[in-house]
Amino acid sequence: MKELLITQKKINWDECPILFKSKPNENWLDEWMPMNGTWYYEDGAIIGFMPENKGGIIFSKQCFDRDVIMKCKISAVLPATRDVNAVIHGHWNNERNYIGDSYLCGLNGWWDDKAGIERIGHDSALIPLFKYKPGSEVEMIFGSIKGHTFMFIDDQLVIEWIDRNSPLTEGHVGFSAYCTKLRITEVEVREAQYTPRNQRYVPEFEV
Repeated sequence: MKELLITQKKINWDECPILFKSKPNENWLDEWMPMNGTWYYEDGAIIGFMPENKGGIIFSKQCFDRDVIMKCKISAVLPATRDVNAVIHGHWNNERNYIGDSYLCGLNGWWDDKAGIERIGHDSALIPLFKYKPGSEVEMIFGSIKGHTFMFIDDQLVIEWIDRNSPLTEGHVGFSAYCTKLRITEVEVREAQYTPRNQRYVPEFEV
């Protein structure tokens, strides 16, 4: 894979250590924990379904104690058109019996078909410019480096957002089917490593 370039950072995916790799099969529950909603295995994929206005959540059984980057192949299952969502640094709120403080990225979400990144219960960064084609499978990359979060879709950087409020640094990876139906066929998690980019402008005017 080519380098992933975000503001002031360069990520060489192939040099980031592999922490978890999954191609779903009949033993998918050995690796995954459905938290709510309906989740099942079908034809090489994990299917997640939540018909209500809330998230159907699934977490990896493995909890990661460091910053991670997750790559997955994911799609909305027609007639579903919205909320193609992934989660990193995921936590569960036992009192609410719902997803807690976590990073979530998504496509065609936030009621107006926006792409974005959200820290559940806190802040978010949303854009209306990237439109997901319902039913199509995309390669989504979602990561965080000390709160510098980012999402790539099919090698295109869609959004990045810096969480400056005590950033999350550990937790589960997973998915959120928010009033939608999702299909996930591949998941790979790597430790987030990078080299700095010394970015500066070349002056465009004589001074």
